[in-house]
Amino acid sequence: MLQLREDHMAGFEKVAIDGFIERGVQHLRRNLPAQTAAFSDEQLRQRILACMDRANAYGLTTERHVMTFVDATYLSGENFDTSADDPRAHEVLTDPLLSPDAKAMMLLLVIPIS
Repeated sequence: MLQLREDHMAGFEKVAIDGFIERGVQHLRRNLPAQTAAFSDEQLRQRILACMDRANAYGLTTERHVMTFVDATYLSGENFDTSADDPRAHEVLTDPLLSPDAKAMMLLLVIPIS
């Protein structure tokens, strides 16, 4: 019987995260070329990685949810979710009555596009 140790699981997780980040870079280059042109691929990778924890804190855990959050950082500013100028994104993200799917869908509707 095959038994997976913790180090095996950690290796699988790293491969999965690395794959997600690379798909995310491709998504950004394809869908937000103007907004990401000034950034290197490594800078995009770092932004995606940083956004994963931030998005997860709001219950956004799937690839689609996290990439919606990442997209919002390029469309409305890196700290769109904590901006005092326009609290709508924060209100959506912290609404306990909204499912993660609803939060992701509504997020791009309420953020101000810069």
